[in-house]
Amino acid sequence: MKKRDPDLDRLEHLLEQCLGRIDAEAYRIQDLPDGDDGYETADAVEQETAMLQDLVDHMLVVDDQEGQAALNPIVERATQACVTELGVPIVVRQRLDPDLPPVAVSPNELTHAVRRALVLAVEDLDAGGELIVTTRRDDDVAVFEIESRGLSAEAGPFRGERAETLGDFVGTFDGRCRVATDDHHGLLLVLELPMALATDDR
Repeated sequence: MKKRDPDLDRLEHLLEQCLGRIDAEAYRIQDLPDGDDGYETADAVEQETAMLQDLVDHMLVVDDQEGQAALNPIVERATQACVTELGVPIVVRQRLDPDLPPVAVSPNELTHAVRRALVLAVEDLDAGGELIVTTRRDDDVAVFEIESRGLSAEAGPFRGERAETLGDFVGTFDGRCRVATDDHHGLLLVLELPMALATDDR
């Protein structure tokens, strides 16, 4: 039987504590009297949510031993899940390179990064919006590109901060993240991921 990693046990315990504090603050919000704007409670929830994301990132690193993964299947599954959860009809276009080599990222970490990027790109899409998902090779990196067209005029208040944390996360496995918006309610998010080195089996 595989022995449990003590670091993973500790992270799971911290995760449970963090989730408990978020639940407690959520109940506080429900019980706020009229006229209370709840700024302190909202700040507490934001801090705990940031801690939760950090704990999840660390758990993925501790619990995942695989060194490479295929990008396209993960992109396809994550795109389908995010579009389903969005709950409004949008147009989805996928342009996936069928000859893309595996990337030098563990499957759990890659899934987590792809999922976070997609959520960031689609969460403000209005009905009838368009999502274009592309994978391609660019020299020695694999590129995962998301283009969103038809975003709500009022974007989520923490998009910039979440893009920074995503960039920090992909940086842990030598990846890079770029996010840009335009004046026509469009967003472009690009992940550059290191490709796995070819091995000689002879």
